[in-house]
Amino acid sequence: MPSTTVDSHTPMPAHQAPRGLWACVRDGGRPLGAFLILALGIKLLIIMAALGDDPLARHPTSDALYYLERAAGIAGLIDDPLVHEPFHLPPLYPQILARVPGALQGNFAGVYVIQALFGTAALLGVFLLARRRASRKLALGATGLTLLYGPLTFFELKLLGDSLACSLLVFALVVTDQLADHFNPQRASSRSPRPNGSSSSTAEVLWGFLLGLLLGLTSLLRPQILLFSAALVLWLLIRRARTAALCSALALSLTLLPSLLHNASTGAQFTPVSDNGGVNLWLANTGPPSGTFLTYEESFGDIAQQARSARSVAEGMAGRELSPGDVSTTLSRAAWDAMIADPVQFLARLRLRAQASLESFETGIVAVPEVEAQLIGPLRILAVPFGILIAFGGAALVILSRRSGARSRSPEENAAATPVFPMLALAGLVILTALIFFHYSRFRLPLIPLLAISIAWAFSSIQAHRPTALRAGLALLTAACLAWIAWLPGEHHARTRTIGWTSLAEARLALAPPARRQSALKAADEDMTRALEHEPTLIRARLQAHHIALGLGRFDDALNHLDVVSEVLPDHPKVLMNRAWLHAWQSPNNRHYDLEAARTLVERLRMESILDSDLAPHVYRLDATVTALEQQESSGR
Repeated sequence: MPSTTVDSHTPMPAHQAPRGLWACVRDGGRPLGAFLILALGIKLLIIMAALGDDPLARHPTSDALYYLERAAGIAGLIDDPLVHEPFHLPPLYPQILARVPGALQGNFAGVYVIQALFGTAALLGVFLLARRRASRKLALGATGLTLLYGPLTFFELKLLGDSLACSLLVFALVVTDQLADHFNPQRASSRSPRPNGSSSSTAEVLWGFLLGLLLGLTSLLRPQILLFSAALVLWLLIRRARTAALCSALALSLTLLPSLLHNASTGAQFTPVSDNGGVNLWLANTGPPSGTFLTYEESFGDIAQQARSARSVAEGMAGRELSPGDVSTTLSRAAWDAMIADPVQFLARLRLRAQASLESFETGIVAVPEVEAQLIGPLRILAVPFGILIAFGGAALVILSRRSGARSRSPEENAAATPVFPMLALAGLVILTALIFFHYSRFRLPLIPLLAISIAWAFSSIQAHRPTALRAGLALLTAACLAWIAWLPGEHHARTRTIGWTSLAEARLALAPPARRQSALKAADEDMTRALEHEPTLIRARLQAHHIALGLGRFDDALNHLDVVSEVLPDHPKVLMNRAWLHAWQSPNNRHYDLEAARTLVERLRMESILDSDLAPHVYRLDATVTALEQQESSGR
């Protein structure tokens, strides 16, 4: 009787998933290898283009700057003032930056290459996941669809942990597929028997530890993944994979232990990763209604000052001094109280965040792909918008929902069954956190592989079982509705674009050598013209436009920008200081040169600097300049 064993060189039937990781990789063959090489080549080309043409790829701001400063402290290059405080942002990424050659000297190419390599490996993970659920062609299609979503590659060009976290989550899902083999009797029986009966248990232990390690590392990049980790461990217990569950929980705990001990020793009580969750929850549910992070409190927008500002606000609420752990608890309680006290407002916030989560527009605070993509030519190759993915992904879920309605399966179907819960749990976590907290498009990156895999899975299901006309119609309607929502103009778009162009102008000026200062000012002026077209009242943009106008000698424009800001913040120290500099700017074209007015503002700022130590150095410099000009005028009389 001829053997039924599939030879390793024989292509697998389209409907049959190969057993094991290596078998799936072999099944991908040359097409998969060529695709991964092409993907890595595109990513490296984009890195070279970004480092050459995008100032924001060479000028870190906000969270990225915070991570670099913590990394410099870890490397011993500076005395980190936050070393004896709880982690405000997740601690793993600074540890990575501190160990990448050149990163702390301003050469970020190594970091970007590492993230590109992880991104390419994640594409392999997408193929492995899709191949378990669909044919090789469809699995390759899902992998290609994932690559063509440009922001996945774009965020590999940022000093943020999100792209690495997304890659690690894909790896974790691959491991859950492997563990599913060990507690699925039909699949387990299809494997060749081993002489030692403990081989399966050993494999389960190893896969369990690997899953826990991956979840722990991801949590140290994105703390919300702790909820996903708990769900996976519970799922393993329910599936009676107790050994895997125990090993996963143990590896996860050991991975988080150093962070937990550091936070406990610095007053944060039980904080496994970082303490900014309460701050974000409070900002998202008490500040201006928006789909993305927008705050009129400048100190909360500066991540380096956010922990201090949050403590001041929380202690004002409590009427007493608070520990770092109590700060997060107090702000979280205030956020939940606000939700309960005004449910209509809370529902309005949910609507805005739900819309932002579905939109094709890429939402960010400093990293805005729609702005920077114009500077990175090769990035335009990866042009599939989120609206296409969410539309087809929604239709795929409608098609796949018939699987859960099946009352019985054949042994062959049971043997081929693949775990659904881990993917649903991860998608649910991403959606839940986007609705409760504010939304950045980089937070939805883990959804992209899930959507691509679901689309491939749905096509495979259609090939096997043609859907009814009702289900097909419902799938088309779902796709149409999601596509329509994805291209609706959100209320936060204008401000986000303005922030993007303003950040670009700031980066140009920060990187410009003295010999090219004027050309950088002119380019930054063009950026600010675009910025103010979108949101003419944004304070940060107006102040930046004021500085650029001063540098270009357009003093009337500089005053106009300040007047716009003064309507909102008439007594803000930044406004007063910039107005004083305008009055003290000695130039034949400056009709607003007035040392007496400048001196009046200096004295006012000097009084304010008594209460604000951060203001004092700036006032000292301004005072010295005004004094020198006064002496110059006095000696000239």
